[in-house]
Amino acid sequence: MTKRRSRGDGGLRWLEKGQRWIAEVTTGYSPAGKRLVKTASAKSNTDAKDKLKEQIRDLDDGLPTGAAKYTVGEAVTNWLAFGLAGRDPETVKNYRNLAAIHIIPNLGKRKLRELSAEDVDEWLADLATKVSTRVYCIRC
Repeated sequence: MTKRRSRGDGGLRWLEKGQRWIAEVTTGYSPAGKRLVKTASAKSNTDAKDKLKEQIRDLDDGLPTGAAKYTVGEAVTNWLAFGLAGRDPETVKNYRNLAAIHIIPNLGKRKLRELSAEDVDEWLADLATKVSTRVYCIRC
């Protein structure tokens, strides 16, 4: 008898119709209580296991569980739309201007899951040669 996986370790199954292995892992639950599942498929069992391990690693690392194509620009736009509740209108206006001028044109097309601290440090160092450090210091 095969060994059962622990809870949270995802699962592998054979899809007869598509002749593929399906790897799936639960990423959370919706506000309505429905299970949110991230799936991947592969032709071989080994490739499916690798994809399952990658999904679990991304989940443990706290990477976004949404689409792999989610960009920095989309994240910034969403934050500007939903993350500034209760802020002064002038503050919101300043954040929008700074994002439109400095962040979105330079980092906006990068995939969020591929953005590293080194990328941000390089961007800030380059930006510091063009503008005052006070411009991009939002919390100062």
